[in-house]
Amino acid sequence: MKIAFVTDTGTGQHPDYWKEKGIYCLPLQITCDGESKDEYTEITYSEVIQKLHEKKVLKTSLPSLGKIQDCFEELKNEGYDTIFAVPICRGLSGTLDSMEMIANQLEMKFVGVDCYCTAVEQGCMIETAKKMYEANIPIDEIIKKLQSIADSCETVLLCDDLDHMKRGGRLTPMAAALGGLLKIKPILHIGKSTNGRVDVLDKVRTMKRAQDRVIKHLKELNVDILRAGTFKGRTSPYAFQGLREEGVEILIDIGKKYNIPVVTELTSIEQVKKYGNKLDIIQIGTRNMYNYELLKEVGKLKTPVILKRGLSATYNEWLLAAEYIKNEGNNNIILCERGIRGFDPTTRNILDIAAVPYIKKNTSYPIIVDPSHATGTRYMIRPLSIASIAAGADGIMVEAHIRPEKSLSDARQTINISTLKDIISDINKYLFKNVKCVVLVERINKIKTKKGDDMAFIRASDESGACDFTVFPEKFGLLDSLKERDLIEISGSVSKRFDKVSIIVNNIMKEGTHE
Repeated sequence: MKIAFVTDTGTGQHPDYWKEKGIYCLPLQITCDGESKDEYTEITYSEVIQKLHEKKVLKTSLPSLGKIQDCFEELKNEGYDTIFAVPICRGLSGTLDSMEMIANQLEMKFVGVDCYCTAVEQGCMIETAKKMYEANIPIDEIIKKLQSIADSCETVLLCDDLDHMKRGGRLTPMAAALGGLLKIKPILHIGKSTNGRVDVLDKVRTMKRAQDRVIKHLKELNVDILRAGTFKGRTSPYAFQGLREEGVEILIDIGKKYNIPVVTELTSIEQVKKYGNKLDIIQIGTRNMYNYELLKEVGKLKTPVILKRGLSATYNEWLLAAEYIKNEGNNNIILCERGIRGFDPTTRNILDIAAVPYIKKNTSYPIIVDPSHATGTRYMIRPLSIASIAAGADGIMVEAHIRPEKSLSDARQTINISTLKDIISDINKYLFKNVKCVVLVERINKIKTKKGDDMAFIRASDESGACDFTVFPEKFGLLDSLKERDLIEISGSVSKRFDKVSIIVNNIMKEGTHE
């Protein structure tokens, strides 16, 4: 049995992308102004977006029956006797049924799996099937695996305008009716529970309320900065390149509305001139670490810059790239370790934890770590985030998504919000470990906060050495009658910031005076 693996452009990827993986891909058809064109090959992604912005009526349909037949006949002539297909789901298209019909006409065995979705999930399933087959896993086991993926995955959509989906017949009647109500923004979903049709999951009154819900959740997780890859430099020209200008405008608007700092990568001098002063932080991606003219341009601004380490850059090359920014007058530089190119393909890159203590010892730059790009592997993000903080990193940068498997960019390394919450909790446990100790007071330094509240710093020691203790205003009353040379029992939590360890005081019990 010789099996050909077949999908369609519902995956969101160009047919050439799948060709490189040994998978055959048929283009869906897009009809505009009465003319049908093959997706990606006769009409590009950017052209589709432009027509949508122009309010053109676009409809999609399955690949032409002639192209399906031509493809299958070619495969049969090449010696294939079986078609294994994961096209766009039955709920949205008749592609799967048409493929099965033509395969039967050609007397070829047909194995078709309904993904109950499209896009990333569909692509993941066909790629998984091919890899499992190459690993000599039986077809029945492959089908079970794909069915389990379909059972556990769901796509959630938040649309500002449902007109195109209504015209294309991709909505259930209930969703279409809801979308017509004043200011109602349905949250839509598609999966096995909807039998592959787009249906209503939830509803909000406005897009702003939907954004409010997301941003509020992030703030509850103590997320300090919102990062989005609006200009995505990708190795493959067929990969998703980001929302670009539209995306950065959305990001800037969200930052203003919700009072949260925002950062995105800029990839050209023109982008720096247009957006550099509107962003809270500019990111220079790993591919542009050596783009010295770009570095000079961001150096002319006062906007903080995250400078990612190049794929194969030495520490010295990395620091010299920072000098290009600094020499133009911008000292607000944050270095980001994101992994370097290695020979082992198990992980996307090799995370160089040693970079953290080296940078901390030899420079004054803050350094953060990006374990997402360093590993490209979801399950590694949590332990390596903790390891980065333990090594002295000033922060971490991780990629999170409410539905990681649906992310248009770097889905395999993207974690869900629950895992993000766990990472933050783990880091807090490390940074704020509860302790209790008996110490001798050496010095008490009482000060005023900017708001005029009283607080203090205590220097105290035991037989192992000295330590600093911080008494915040709400605990200031604990210092009544406390003086130098007092022996006290202090309980509190360990705080580590910029390699300096102190204890945040929760309670003080006076033991006596040491003579």
